[in-house]
Amino acid sequence: MIRPKHLLILSLLGIAGCSWLDEKANPSLQGERKDVLQKADETSNTTTEKPQLDLPQNITAWPQQNATAAQTGVHANITPKFEALWSENIGSGFSGRMRMTARPVGADGKIYAMDSDGYVTALDAATGKSIWHVRTRKWFEKALAGGMAVVGNTLYLTNGYPEILALNVQNGALLWKTDLDAPARAAPVAADGKVYVVTRGDQSFALDAASGKVLWQHHGLQELAGVIAGGAPAVNSDMVVVPYASGEVTALAPGNGSVLWMDNLATGRADNNLATLHDLRAPPMIINDAVIAANFSANIAAIERRLGDRVWTENFGVLQPMTVSGDTVFAITINGQLIAVSRKDGTKFWSKSLLPPPPKTGEEPSSDDVKASYWYGPLLLNGQLLVISSGGTTQLRDALTGDVVKEVKDLPEPAENPITMNGVLYWLTTDGDVVAFR
Repeated sequence: MIRPKHLLILSLLGIAGCSWLDEKANPSLQGERKDVLQKADETSNTTTEKPQLDLPQNITAWPQQNATAAQTGVHANITPKFEALWSENIGSGFSGRMRMTARPVGADGKIYAMDSDGYVTALDAATGKSIWHVRTRKWFEKALAGGMAVVGNTLYLTNGYPEILALNVQNGALLWKTDLDAPARAAPVAADGKVYVVTRGDQSFALDAASGKVLWQHHGLQELAGVIAGGAPAVNSDMVVVPYASGEVTALAPGNGSVLWMDNLATGRADNNLATLHDLRAPPMIINDAVIAANFSANIAAIERRLGDRVWTENFGVLQPMTVSGDTVFAITINGQLIAVSRKDGTKFWSKSLLPPPPKTGEEPSSDDVKASYWYGPLLLNGQLLVISSGGTTQLRDALTGDVVKEVKDLPEPAENPITMNGVLYWLTTDGDVVAFR
């Protein structure tokens, strides 16, 4: 039997060879279950120390998949009150197999969001009023995945087809379009006059941000199975860290794409049905002298940024983009744990389950429990971690202890991770609405 928490996770996956989904081929075993392997959520060490955080900052833009080109997330100076400000429909929501995988981005008083049909809408961040609304692929075409990045006067986007586009942020006009070898796995990253994107053909591209001209390409290891919405590259001034579906993490020189070092996270043990899936849904992060990367199933590692040597490795998979502040990395694991670990040595500060209690023997999980089994986040807001379930239950947890500070139920169901700008929370819902909360 597939665990309830995996029912929603499976909607995010594109997997070759799905016979393991057939319950008849894999009947449930009767009797008491006991763990015989190390759980994927357990780190090898723990500490009684508490996390040390950087001071919160006023966040006025969210231009990349995980806020920054280095994909580190932010510590925002905001204490949510969850007062609804506005809601605006941008098009089609979840329907059948169609999913929205593009996290909204925002800058200069605008929010940009993409629906499941590939329409992109620019909204006034203060009022929700639609500024422009454009179609990025033919109306009859269906696709999965996509993402956006905004820098200056340009919105860069992938739309589930083998292409990358640049739009004028003022009116949505097409500036350029470049064909790729395959659909992109995730959002592009724009930095220092270049745009970087990784595709399902296991290739990464660097393009000139002004013209869309391909500057260089890199071929990664081929992998047949991967998540639909993978992690975007991480970029700083001297390297581009590219995640591939094989679990390979490759550092490339921004200038010419030459390989600086390679690592692979396709090792480790996991106690979940998805242990053979080595893809990275969370983008890698570049933090000072380290790169931190985590794959979907069973491995998180810190890698020395210049030489590519492993600093530490722990056995748990990560489900959503991670957030780092001070000496601590915060993440949601594949098994529904909100966890805080030291970015220096991987020791665990704390771990808290986000999952509802298991149903009693002979009972099926309720629909509410299934919805509460998939969580988005975390966002770090004034020393508190915001997480939100697919059913709309939102929690604020103390970043130093993991304890629940506040819980709000029945908020709009998210389709992707929330973002924050200028003291306001925004997210895209499964109905195709963008919502704003103070």
